[in-house]
Amino acid sequence: FTRALTEQIRQVGFVGEAELRLLKTASATAAEVFGALMRFAAIAGVGAQTTHGFGAVDIRSRQPETHRAVPPPSRPLPSRPTG
Repeated sequence: FTRALTEQIRQVGFVGEAELRLLKTASATAAEVFGALMRFAAIAGVGAQTTHGFGAVDIRSRQPETHRAVPPPSRPLPSRPTG
């Protein structure tokens, strides 16, 4: 969608759902990186102006029996700095 903030400023965005998944042939390393990036997106957001609340990501795990589960990280994610 496009929203006019002022006559000169227009903001383009997306509202909806996207489904991302790995192929069954993906390596364990690729699955771990994919999972880490998904978890990071939920913390950091994606796109421009995330500090203004844009780019929010809600991760919902949908793991049909035919797909391999994304493994937990082999080491904990670093804590987010505050302040």
